[in-house]
Amino acid sequence: MNSAHDILFSPIRIGTLSLPARLFKTATAETRASADGFVTDAVLDFYEPMARAGTPLIITGNIYISRQAKSAPFQLGADDDNKIPGLARLVAAVHAHGAKMFAQLNHCGRQVVPDFVGADDVVSASAVKDLLTGTRPRQMSVAE
Repeated sequence: MNSAHDILFSPIRIGTLSLPARLFKTATAETRASADGFVTDAVLDFYEPMARAGTPLIITGNIYISRQAKSAPFQLGADDDNKIPGLARLVAAVHAHGAKMFAQLNHCGRQVVPDFVGADDVVSASAVKDLLTGTRPRQMSVAE
């Protein structure tokens, strides 16, 4: 191995997290969850082999935080406590191989396509229409 590649396989610290190397699976959009955002075998079958192969850090695909925040069908959700057992199963499958996992939490805001994801109350930081999707969200309240 030459010195140009040595850094990829050298340890790194991110805050309090220590990792043995710098090769990570970056955030993407897998869309392998159930239609209502639950972890499926397809989700586990996607992430677990990466951990088994020695990937030190795996960053999940988009995980929506509320139904109005979905960016795609079959996206993982963290919008309800009943999703915790499946998410815990996913993390356990990755941790079983010594890998760490970061969650990419997502709120799509005005880029939501309501008919595409089944959301009828689209919220965002402002009520500005998205030029690409045509969605005009409702501005979130301070309480939200």
